[in-house]
Amino acid sequence: MQTSVTVTGVEEIKRAFRELPRNIARKVIRQAERKAMRIPLAAARANAPVKTGKGRKSLRIRASKGPRGAGRDTIAIALLVGAAVPGETWYMQLQEKGWQTGKRVRSGGKVVGRVGTSRKIPGKRFMKNALTTTEEQVKAEMIDEITAGIEREASV
Repeated sequence: MQTSVTVTGVEEIKRAFRELPRNIARKVIRQAERKAMRIPLAAARANAPVKTGKGRKSLRIRASKGPRGAGRDTIAIALLVGAAVPGETWYMQLQEKGWQTGKRVRSGGKVVGRVGTSRKIPGKRFMKNALTTTEEQVKAEMIDEITAGIEREASV
């Protein structure tokens, strides 16, 4: 498939994607997303709370099929917390979102209260902060990588 494509803006990217086969277009987007998500991953690792370093090392980028019912064209890239070794770094999710102290009282499978004094420990939000502070860099990297990927695949 010997064609030449020069992409400069969003409309040109959309037009170029229509010319590529679906599987090649998905491949280009997935590769661009993975590369762009390295930016917030580095920021999250830099801001993550550290005691032993296992939690920081457990931060990962993972591709998934997307939400249920989204169709075959959906691609999702997730920045995961505590996903490297299940059971060993589970506490990183608590560090991100926060937790409540005290013993839980259950009724019918639902938590209905706490015994004794309890308090809400706020999360550190290192992942959320990493994503919001690097949002513009991620967008720019995505556009650059998608453009390069389209040109690379079109010239093959």
